[in-house]
Amino acid sequence: MNFSLNKKDIKNKLIFKKISDISSIPDDPGIYFFRLQKNSSFNSFENEENERMIYIGKSEESLSKRLFDNHLSISRNFSTFRRSVGAVLKDQLGLNASPRISKKNGVINSYNKYSFAKLKKIGTNDKSFIIYDIDNYDDENKLNDWIYNNLEYSYFTFINPEDIETRIKNFFKPILNCNHDDNYNIYRDNIKYLRKICRDECKLNYKDKI
Repeated sequence: MNFSLNKKDIKNKLIFKKISDISSIPDDPGIYFFRLQKNSSFNSFENEENERMIYIGKSEESLSKRLFDNHLSISRNFSTFRRSVGAVLKDQLGLNASPRISKKNGVINSYNKYSFAKLKKIGTNDKSFIIYDIDNYDDENKLNDWIYNNLEYSYFTFINPEDIETRIKNFFKPILNCNHDDNYNIYRDNIKYLRKICRDECKLNYKDKI
């Protein structure tokens, strides 16, 4: 993709589609954008002053896999994007945060990489851990329904997206990008606080169960 790296040219190149209208994405590296639809609300984080942009990311291998196998997957549900959207909408959608579980042995191995899949006790090990069933995806489905109905997506392919990602985020100031983005993101502390609420819920409900 040939363009000068400025906000106006990038904006003119982007073609946004509602998530539910997307059928295919190139299997190439690039930069991708999530923005809030015109008439959708996002718990006071609409980012009206910056094109209603909520998240910008990069894929160094495949835009298609990044979208469908990560951000929109209810079974691989630990993407930063999903966790952040869920944290903002936690009360509105009635979501319950659950900690990450090791696929190898069923042990809780992270409270930071939470999901909104409901867990239930299915067995015990007297010496080490309690195993949980992560097959109840009711809350993850509620989150997906909201994403499909309220967000739009666009992208462009680029061989080395890591070279330009930071500059593009500074152009559009997406509110959910909180990793080293405090130089532009005025919502960063609020978003991080909402994510902390989810982490604390995981610890409160499951820490004594290990």
